[in-house]
Amino acid sequence: VPSRNSMRMKFEKPLPKFLSKVDARRLLEAADGDDPYTRRDRAILETLYATGVRLGEIHGLNLADLDIRRRKILVTGRGGHERYVIFGPPAADALQIYLSNIRPGLAAHSRPESSALFLNRNGQKLGRRSYQNIIQHWAKEAGLPDDLHPHVLRHSFATHILEGGCDLRVIQELMGHRSVETTQRYLHVTNSEAKAAYWRCHTHDG
Repeated sequence: VPSRNSMRMKFEKPLPKFLSKVDARRLLEAADGDDPYTRRDRAILETLYATGVRLGEIHGLNLADLDIRRRKILVTGRGGHERYVIFGPPAADALQIYLSNIRPGLAAHSRPESSALFLNRNGQKLGRRSYQNIIQHWAKEAGLPDDLHPHVLRHSFATHILEGGCDLRVIQELMGHRSVETTQRYLHVTNSEAKAAYWRCHTHDG
C-alpha cells in the first residue's frame, strides 16, 4: 500500500521552471536593434519579465489598459478578475519607444485601428502563437533553449522578486493567484536553488 508521503509526492505539481537573472538579461538584450519588429519584441519581452503576466493576459491588453506615466497596467486575469501590475524603468523605456515610434506605423496598416496594445505587421492584434514565436526566436538568438514559453518569464519574475525580498502576499497580488499556497511554490524553487548552490560551492576538505 503506498504511503501517504509517496501519494503526496506522486500528485505534487513539478516546480516551475525559470531563468537565472543572467539568462533573463541575455534574453532581453538579444532583442537589440532599431527595426520596428525588434523594438516591438523588446517591449513585449520587457513587459512579460517586468510584470509576470500570463500569455492570455498580455494577449488581452488594450492600449487603454496601459498607464505608462504611473508605470502600471490593468490586467484582466482568470475569471475576469482585474488587477494592476507595475513595471520598472527598463520596461517603461521599451514601451515608450514602441508607443511613440513603432505602434503608430503598425496601426496605420489597418482601418479601423485596433485597440490592442501589441500589433502585428498588418496592424491587427498580435496572436497568442506570435508571442510564443517571439520568445523562441529571441531565446535562440541569446543562445538559450528555444523551447521557452511565456510562463517561464512569469516564473522568472516571481522567483527573482522573491529572492529580492518581496513579501509573499505582494507577489500573490501581482501574480493574480487566488491562493497564497500557489505562490508558496516559489519558496520551494528558491530553497532548492539555494541547496544546489551550496553543494556546488561548498568544499569538502575531509
